Amino acid sequence: MDYDRHRKNQLHIAQKEFDEWINTLSESEKAAALHLRPCDEVTASGATFDSDPASYAIATESEFQEDPLDELREEFDVNKDTALRIMAWHKAQLRNEQISTQANTLESIIGALLSSKNPKMAAASLAFAAGLHTLHDIHSQAEYATKIGLSRQAVNKSVRAWKRLLNLNPSAFLKSEAAHTKLLKRNEIPHWRKKNASAANILTAIKNTLKKA
Repeated sequence: MDYDRHRKNQLHIAQKEFDEWINTLSESEKAAALHLRPCDEVTASGATFDSDPASYAIATESEFQEDPLDELREEFDVNKDTALRIMAWHKAQLRNEQISTQANTLESIIGALLSSKNPKMAAASLAFAAGLHTLHDIHSQAEYATKIGLSRQAVNKSVRAWKRLLNLNPSAFLKSEAAHTKLLKRNEIPHWRKKNASAANILTAIKNTLKKA
């Protein structure tokens, strides 16, 4: 008897806490979570109740996602019809923005290909920039450059131009624009070994050696 009374008391406390918790949810969340309210069958099973009533609502995340319609109604304090119009307008704006972005991107690609002196290399460079070169049996920039009789630097320059045009992130095998610029500036300064090994320095060293002899 004491055990049954204890279990019923537990059930009563759990139901009360659950009711307080569910009242903090939106209408759509309430409807999804109502069937999770502790009941007599739970008590009869001998299960214990967690101290946090929110833990009773164990379900997939999608079941308890906030309904966008409810969010709009609560955020702007509008009725259902107005919220539906706002949602439809927002979806149309997103769709138009996507179409505009796609059209601008396609225009940039077609324009660059048509104005290129070497459209085939430009297309291959676009594939490298987008990371899709392996789909066309192109394994590396160096390999492709050798195949078409150009330097790797020429292909790499074209790849970088595509990345700037389309605002693509550098791949794991490509330096960022800042790092590339820094490297070019550093290469403009002759290495100290090259300075010391210049023709003038070699002749001077030979003359000094002959004088000492």
